[in-house]
Amino acid sequence: SLKVYAYKNGGIESARKTDISNVALYDGNARITTKKQISNGLVVFSSSDFVSANGIIIPRGASKTLTVKADIPSTAAITALQLALSGGNDLAANGVTSGVSITTIDSATGNITNVVPVGSLDIFLDSGTPVSQGVARGTNNVEFLRVDFMASNEDVYIKSIKITRKGISQDADLDAIKLYDGATLLGTAYLVSGKAEFNFPAGNYIRIIKGTIKVLTVKADISPTATAGDVVVLTIASSGDVAAIGADSATVINSTGSATGNNMTIVGVPSIVVIFPNSRGELIKGNTYDIVWTSAKVEKVNIEAITPEQNLGQVVSNIDAKSGKYSWVIPAADFGGGFSLNAVKLRISDAAEPTVFGESEDYFSIIKL
Repeated sequence: SLKVYAYKNGGIESARKTDISNVALYDGNARITTKKQISNGLVVFSSSDFVSANGIIIPRGASKTLTVKADIPSTAAITALQLALSGGNDLAANGVTSGVSITTIDSATGNITNVVPVGSLDIFLDSGTPVSQGVARGTNNVEFLRVDFMASNEDVYIKSIKITRKGISQDADLDAIKLYDGATLLGTAYLVSGKAEFNFPAGNYIRIIKGTIKVLTVKADISPTATAGDVVVLTIASSGDVAAIGADSATVINSTGSATGNNMTIVGVPSIVVIFPNSRGELIKGNTYDIVWTSAKVEKVNIEAITPEQNLGQVVSNIDAKSGKYSWVIPAADFGGGFSLNAVKLRISDAAEPTVFGESEDYFSIIKL
């Protein structure tokens, strides 16, 4: 049998079971005793605690090195721990052949092990995350999500991050997902079964400095063939989505919190389609007609009348594209003055980008009765 003493604070105080636990003896990598708990700063290994009924056999003229190992509970105080083994009555040994009790001399005291606090990593949504909006097919580097990472107790290394796709969407909606630290691209990943994983090699882990917040930005390329109307949401959850270790403790850090971006609705490229007037027919000066259109990803529109030879002038400017309708009273004096016109179209254009427009498919007439 033998006794192992556990001290803390430089040997001036006995360690407690909240400081150290599961103490055991090892011969190389083989554990040769049961794991025992400290009582009053002491662990006693009796003959029944040894895996072998013969205890430890040391051949004559030989030496054997044993190792004392223990666990440091998460509840351990921030302190300096030390284990020691004394001779004399603290170690009971007998000669294998003679059976005579052997007196042991000297002692062994281990080096001081400093217990450091285990780090933590909190994840939360950054206030700069984009609001819900429409995103056009074929658009690259669309910002979906900003995530705050905050480390406590020690610096934390992030080894990998998983981005999860949610919403009424599909993997094919996004060609690639990109992770940025400011303007620096950290990596590009691709969705597989709703997840995109970023793995960082040793030496290039993302370091979160203790007591600070690092903001990472998630961007994506929208596929040109993405389904219009799909709603894509990207998220980082704490459970299993972030693999991290403490920079000092080297222990696995289980992050807490999560960050979920807002709804990003996929729309087609900006477009305008004129519904009425859209074919041959006659519009009478002085009468009122509803100009009707549909649009995608356009905020404001201008409406003008044109002929093959000239622009007849604006009907109205800078109106809400989403209304899809404008009541037009055709003035008697405009659009040809007091005369009738036989070849007229309406052009409805994006007020911010005039190259985006729609026109009547065929000419119509404006007549004066």
